[in-house]
Amino acid sequence: MLAAWAGTLARGFGEGEKKARWVEEVFRREGYADPWRHYLGLLDGEPVATATIYLGGGVAGVYFVMTVPEARRRGIGAAITLAALREARDSGIQYGVLGSSAAGRSVYAGLGFREYCTIELYEWT
Repeated sequence: MLAAWAGTLARGFGEGEKKARWVEEVFRREGYADPWRHYLGLLDGEPVATATIYLGGGVAGVYFVMTVPEARRRGIGAAITLAALREARDSGIQYGVLGSSAAGRSVYAGLGFREYCTIELYEWT
């Protein structure tokens, strides 16, 4: 299932295949059970969306939310994010945090997220 999750992530997240394979390898080494939870969204039986949450310190960190380009603008990204957050809530977590691209801001605002700060991200290669 992790391979299916990473393959779906590769279809539309960040640097695509390169980034997805790196993320998959990290989770293979570090483990992909709690505190990490990965979600794979299906549309007509085909994988089209991903999300991951990290549970720690009473907070659910939301990561790797992505919908493949051909399935975007149907509410799938919002639905998979909401499902992950509801599961976190059912586990006793009261707060969710995330970083957002410009494209995702309206989706997350619609789910009730508010902007508290902005952070510049620099990556060393």
